[in-house]
Amino acid sequence: MTPLWKDDLPKPKTTEVLQKGVESVQVYSASEEREEGRRWRVFRIGDQEHKVDMKAIEPYKRVINHGGYYGDGLNAIIVFAVCYMPESNQPNYRYIMDNLFK
Repeated sequence: MTPLWKDDLPKPKTTEVLQKGVESVQVYSASEEREEGRRWRVFRIGDQEHKVDMKAIEPYKRVINHGGYYGDGLNAIIVFAVCYMPESNQPNYRYIMDNLFK
C-alpha cells in the first residue's frame, strides 16, 4: 500500500530548469569574483558573519520557506523542500549547498 502523503508532495516539472541553474554557477578566483560582481548578502548570527552568494542560490530559492516562529518569537522555523534541491552530481554542488545552508 502506497502512503497517501507520497502523492501529495510537490514535484518539479522538469530538472532542465535546475540543470541550467547549476551550469550558470562558476568557480572564480578572488580577483575574478570581484570583477564578476556577485550579489553577496551578509548575515550576522551572534558574533559570526556569514556571506551568501545570492546569485548562486537564485535557481533554488524555492527550496527554503519560512514556516513561522517557535517559542518566544526569536527562533525561526525553516522548511526545506527536498524535491527542489540540486542533485549531488551537479557541478559546484558543494558551493551551492554551502550558500543555501549558511
